[in-house]
Amino acid sequence: MNAAPILVTAAVAAVAAPWQVNAVIRETGSRPPRPREVACYAALTTAVAAALAVRVPVLALPAAVLLVVAGVPLAVIDARCHRLPDRLTGLAVLAVTAAFTAAAAIDRSPELLSAAATGALAMAGFYALLLIASAVLGSAAYGLGDVKLGLSVGAVLGSLGPRPWFTGLLAAHLLYLAAYGGCAIATGSGWRTRHAYGPPMLAAAVVAALLS
Repeated sequence: MNAAPILVTAAVAAVAAPWQVNAVIRETGSRPPRPREVACYAALTTAVAAALAVRVPVLALPAAVLLVVAGVPLAVIDARCHRLPDRLTGLAVLAVTAAFTAAAAIDRSPELLSAAATGALAMAGFYALLLIASAVLGSAAYGLGDVKLGLSVGAVLGSLGPRPWFTGLLAAHLLYLAAYGGCAIATGSGWRTRHAYGPPMLAAAVVAALLS
């Protein structure tokens, strides 16, 4: 096994930790960062990125790592505030797009870029339909931020193939049901209460990529 991708991705993830913490503070208005908090972000991002480096093909790895770097603060913000800020979802889309464009140009493989674009549009379109359906039914299960996050998640999973894409989509809903279904039944609030869908979507993407 080549250890270079693991070391590089781990280094990138660790360096990004201060930015991640500051992004969460800016969006949630929480207290100034503490060294222990920065270390936790660095450890989590490094562990996930290193695991992906073992399983994800080299051409798709930069995009996957960039999604993890942006995904950690997005998951925290969504869990705390039930929103996915445009600044971070947009940054994730730009970073993933740039990574796939560069990889396709270097390897001269337009198929990679085509697969990523197809996966991105398909997943964003699927969540857009769910958003419309939930609005018609009076549910608050999905938001526009989920649609935007679906672009970067769908691009990474689409580049890995149809099976990881469908696995990520299915796992996101299963994780969502597992995380909030019991709570909704116990409290009697039903599904009209707004829940954070970003964390299950991102966690499912990691699982699907690792299983690919």
